[in-house]
Amino acid sequence: MLKKKKFIILLIMVSALTMTSCVNIIEKVFFNKNGGGTYTMTLDMTEMGEMLASLGSDPEEQAEETLGSLDKDFDKKAKTMEAVNGVSNVRTDFDIKKFIFSLSFDFTNINALNQGLSAYYHTDQDGDIIEQYTFFTKNKNTITRTSTNKILDAITSGMSGDQSPDPSMDPSVILGDMYYELDLSFENDVKSISNENYVQGNGLTWGKESVRWRKYLFKDSDADKSIEVSIKTKN
Repeated sequence: MLKKKKFIILLIMVSALTMTSCVNIIEKVFFNKNGGGTYTMTLDMTEMGEMLASLGSDPEEQAEETLGSLDKDFDKKAKTMEAVNGVSNVRTDFDIKKFIFSLSFDFTNINALNQGLSAYYHTDQDGDIIEQYTFFTKNKNTITRTSTNKILDAITSGMSGDQSPDPSMDPSVILGDMYYELDLSFENDVKSISNENYVQGNGLTWGKESVRWRKYLFKDSDADKSIEVSIKTKN
């Protein structure tokens, strides 16, 4: 995976070149009754591919030239994650036509999910020891998403320091519609949600077994929107 700062700068450069905020980050987690499940992280740049095609460019050729390295980075990351106890079926997908990058894995329990994500966010620059983060906890039929958020940390880091973009550039203009979304779904129906910024359903259909949170990363109205939530499911 790219360095944290280079990662967010890549997103900004892509949006600036296409004059659109066309990069979205989507996390999806499905939980079984026993706490195991499947995690998926997706970088959706579909809009960029459509715009390149409308301008007469070959989206596949552009993807290979400018973004093809992400596929190799994800493959390398997958090998690290496969060594985590309780993590299995690590797979990556690079859809050149649709400009979508994704990484998924299955986990046997909450600890495996947290360790898998910790391995995902680990970089060579962090040293040999993988720092362990707690992204989720489970207490009986309640799943909690903690406030730990490495994606937002990377964006904050990328927008500051000596590798930050041109300070005269207003990211809210270029990336105003860029969002980070978390979709949580469960084998059992949801009984209660502690955070009012989460809505029931997956964004397409209303469903009792799923909830969704979305934060527009460069809109002031979403600046204080917290990802932390406790979700209780029915027995």
